[in-house]
Amino acid sequence: MRTILRNARRATLAALCFALVATAPAAADTAYVDLSAGIIVGAGNGKPLPGESYNEARAKAVADAKKNTRKAIERLPVDFDNPDSKTLGDYLASNPSKERHIDAFLDSATVFRETERADGSVDATIILAVEGKNGFKAATARMTGKGMVEFDMTELKKTGALLDDDLREELRKSVAAAGPDQIARPYRIAMPAFVNESGYSQTDIAAALSEAVRDRFQKDRRFEIINEYEQDEIMMDNKIDISDILAADPARKLKLNGIDGVVAAVVTGYEARTRRHGSGASGFAEVDVILSVDLRVLNADTGRWLLYKDFDYIRTDKALSITTQESADAFIGLAAPNDPKTLSSKTLKVAIDGIEGVIRDYFPIEGYVLKVADNRVYINLTRADGLEEGRSLAVYRIGDLLYDPVTGEVIDRIRDRIGSLRAVEVKDTYTHCSTSETPAQPIKPGDVVVMR
Repeated sequence: MRTILRNARRATLAALCFALVATAPAAADTAYVDLSAGIIVGAGNGKPLPGESYNEARAKAVADAKKNTRKAIERLPVDFDNPDSKTLGDYLASNPSKERHIDAFLDSATVFRETERADGSVDATIILAVEGKNGFKAATARMTGKGMVEFDMTELKKTGALLDDDLREELRKSVAAAGPDQIARPYRIAMPAFVNESGYSQTDIAAALSEAVRDRFQKDRRFEIINEYEQDEIMMDNKIDISDILAADPARKLKLNGIDGVVAAVVTGYEARTRRHGSGASGFAEVDVILSVDLRVLNADTGRWLLYKDFDYIRTDKALSITTQESADAFIGLAAPNDPKTLSSKTLKVAIDGIEGVIRDYFPIEGYVLKVADNRVYINLTRADGLEEGRSLAVYRIGDLLYDPVTGEVIDRIRDRIGSLRAVEVKDTYTHCSTSETPAQPIKPGDVVVMR
């Protein structure tokens, strides 16, 4: 099977890429057959009932994907050597007892991708092979009596994939380039220009801070800081003004469609404080530069404020050469926060690091456990997700949904932290991890891993 897929014509990947993009949530009832590439793709959605778990919703999504895939393959000829033969659908209508062969074939599907929506429902994309002893052609041959090779899932389960590494990587790159939501969909964050209420007017420290934070995320494909024009469009569509966010009551919910979150900030203070120690040649000055920021982070899906807090970002340094106002200004550099030689620049970096950390904490990159073998844990996060060797990840067991008893709204899903992992070997398609602590419960496939 791997040889067949490795030799499949790469020209068909564009069509397959289109198919996978079409299986995004907006079109989760689709399926696609690419005979020349040797792959069948289907997608489905599963919505949990109150009290049902993620795994139950996932099972519904996979079942829906199989149903959609079945509709697609029923239009194919039952005998590939005879294009004028009956379609699979017509054949099964006349031979319902033969459906077990197709059921077995669909059960061999590999879940290529799964995503949980904000409403708790799950989207799943499955892939099946056309060729090989477990492929579609073999299934129809067994069904019609043309070929009686027994269906064997042993090797499929052992390999864990229908795709060889080369084809999987090429497919991954193509899909990522055509539709980022297919692989590690980025968080879409609105970040209105930070407001300066510090009283310091020689430079717009809020603008410098805002621009620097944006630059931090510029090359990180896991985050998309939307531009000002798109931001204004989204605010208009949601009938919310930026002033509503800046002046919002933290108890007030502000749901916004089209984005995942909002990060807003007001710089409330920017000053230097100097303390003299000693005198003469042995004396020195100790200087603090303090940047005070009122930071707010909104979950746009739920409308709830994740953070509404004041922070003081401080950098302290010692100076022996401050003897005049000019030397003090040059050392502190309140008016030159972008000059790397100044203490203000160092303080600005502290603030940038702090705000970046807050954003990553509240919008973490998530994946899931693929397989567990002894102390080896395999997860679906990769280099494309920003994972590196040695990085720590938290592992969570997903429980039931939490509902508001009055409104019936889904508030969140119960998560129990069961342990942590360390990335040992990061590959292009998966990562091998080791457990860095004894887990509270045995780690299982499907458990969520979080990279902050």
